[in-house]
Amino acid sequence: MKNIIKSLQLCLVFSVFAAYTYGQDVKIIYQNPDFKKEGISKDFHYINKGMDISNFQKIATMKGIGNNSGKQTLDNIFNQLWESANKLGANSFRIDNYSNNNSDSVVVVLSVYKLTPKELETNEAFFPRNMIYVFGDLNIKRHAGKRIKLNGEKVVLLPLEYVSYQNKVGKEATVSIGGFSGSKVWIKWQENRLSKYLSLKGLGIGPGPMYYGQVGISITTGRLFPVDIDFGQFLVEILHEKKFVDRH
Repeated sequence: MKNIIKSLQLCLVFSVFAAYTYGQDVKIIYQNPDFKKEGISKDFHYINKGMDISNFQKIATMKGIGNNSGKQTLDNIFNQLWESANKLGANSFRIDNYSNNNSDSVVVVLSVYKLTPKELETNEAFFPRNMIYVFGDLNIKRHAGKRIKLNGEKVVLLPLEYVSYQNKVGKEATVSIGGFSGSKVWIKWQENRLSKYLSLKGLGIGPGPMYYGQVGISITTGRLFPVDIDFGQFLVEILHEKKFVDRH
């Protein structure tokens, strides 16, 4: 009898733990008991800070915990948060808080929601236009830094850094890496064009919608990679911006 009771207690503890944890690195710290899950969610949209969500029903608040080295870097944590949010019925997120001070640990706290197509259309209006973002490595132990040229200016991007550039009306900006045998991207200014996000390393983010097409890459060697806009804005908020001065 004691063994049966003990087994039931263990099952109860496990069930409670499972209800608040998805995987080793994502924890549900609040879940709305009044939210009724309907349908299957597969997307994970970044909710811009300018979007008023005060009257939206929050589904849950979750915490992602990882490292800035090894396998559990920000891209992997993002994917786990995405999967966990979808399981709860959410398709969108807003960053509540984070800790990422160039140490080996990173913590991100998100609140997740389910936005309608109309609400997502409203949210899209808050995304920056004609910006260019280039992200360094997400692994602090992989290298000391990589040199790129942004609109002809040399920039050294360390891990966990990004650089941004506002493309000018009627102009064309370039991003290149690796000299003659490297890669080069040309990005033209277009009215109301959503921003471009590029990484110096391939990132396995998805599945998810792309708000823009692939940008053209010259002499493709796999050294410049397009980044999903939602993950791109996630990184813009969490990584450290490298100061850039355009002299042209």
